[in-house]
Amino acid sequence: MMTHTFPFHPFLAVALVALALPAADPAAGEESDDRWDARFAPEGVTGAVRCLVADGSGGFYVGGDLVTAGGLPVGRLAHWDGSRWSALAAGVDGPVRALLAGESGFLLAGGDFDNAGETPASHVARWDGAAWTDFAPGLNAAVSALALGSGGDVFAGGDFTTAGGAAVSHLARWDGATWKSLGSGTDNGVLALAIAGDDLCVGGAFARTGGVPAARFGIWHLPTAAAAPIAAGSARARLEAPFPNPFNPRATLRYEIAERGPVRLAVYNLRGEHVVTLAEGEHAAGLHVVEWTGRDARGRSCPSGIYFAHLLSAEGAATRRLTLLR
Repeated sequence: MMTHTFPFHPFLAVALVALALPAADPAAGEESDDRWDARFAPEGVTGAVRCLVADGSGGFYVGGDLVTAGGLPVGRLAHWDGSRWSALAAGVDGPVRALLAGESGFLLAGGDFDNAGETPASHVARWDGAAWTDFAPGLNAAVSALALGSGGDVFAGGDFTTAGGAAVSHLARWDGATWKSLGSGTDNGVLALAIAGDDLCVGGAFARTGGVPAARFGIWHLPTAAAAPIAAGSARARLEAPFPNPFNPRATLRYEIAERGPVRLAVYNLRGEHVVTLAEGEHAAGLHVVEWTGRDARGRSCPSGIYFAHLLSAEGAATRRLTLLR
C-alpha cells in the first residue's frame, strides 16, 4: 500500500491550529461590540458629521455636510429623536461646524452658511423646533465653535473678523442685544470653545491671544457679577438663578425669605426701565416661585435681549440676569 508524506511547514501548522481554536472572548477591560447600536446601519447619514449635541430629551442633533439622514433629504442638519430621523425644515445652505442646545429647547447652529431655511442668516442661526431665524446678524465669516455662558451670553469663535459691524478677531460675545469683542481676540481662527467655571477655554490655529503668546490654546477669564447690596438685618434675601436661561417663552424664578415681610420682585431692561412686577406685597417666610412669560406690564411681548430680575425685601436685595430669545 502506498503512503503519502507531506513536508512539514510550521506556518501552515500555526494557521491550522488558529482555525481550530474558538474565537477568544474580549480581553479583560475591553468592551464587547454588542454595545454598538445597530439601528444606524445601513441608513445612517450621508455626508461628514462635524458636530453633535444632545437635545435634552434623549435624542440629539447632528450637523456637518449631511445630505441625507435615514434616507431622508436634509440640509446639513438632522435630528434623531430616539427612534427616527427628521430634517430641520430646509436646513442651511453651507457646512455646519458647531451646534449649541439651550435649556429652553432652542438650537443654535454655526458654520459657513448665509441662509437658514428661507431666512438670511450670517453664519449663526436659531431653530425653535419649527422654523429658522437669524440669531444675531453681522458675522462676516464662518463660525466654528459656540458656547453658552452661565448668564445666558453666547460666545462664538471662528474665522470672522467683524461682528455687528464692529471689528473683532475670531471671537465674540452676544449679550442678547449686541456682539462684543473679547479684548483683541486671537491672531488666527478659533476651532473650539468650552466654559469651565468662570473661564472660557479657547482652542484653534492661533499663536497669540490678546497680544500674548499662546500656542493654539488660551483662557479668557469671564467677569464675575458683583454681589448684590444687602440691607442691614439678621437674614439675607435669596433669589435663585432663573430656569431655563436663556428662555422662550417663560422662565421660572424662585426666591426665599427667612421672615414674614414685604417683598417686591420686578423685571427691568438694560436701560434700567421697569418692565413688569412679578410679585409684590406681604410674603410668608419660605420659598416662593413665580414665572415670567416675557411680557411687559401691559401684556405686550418683550423683544429678545438681556433683562434683570430684582428682588427687594426687608432682608436685603438680589438681582439675576435673564436672556430672552424670541
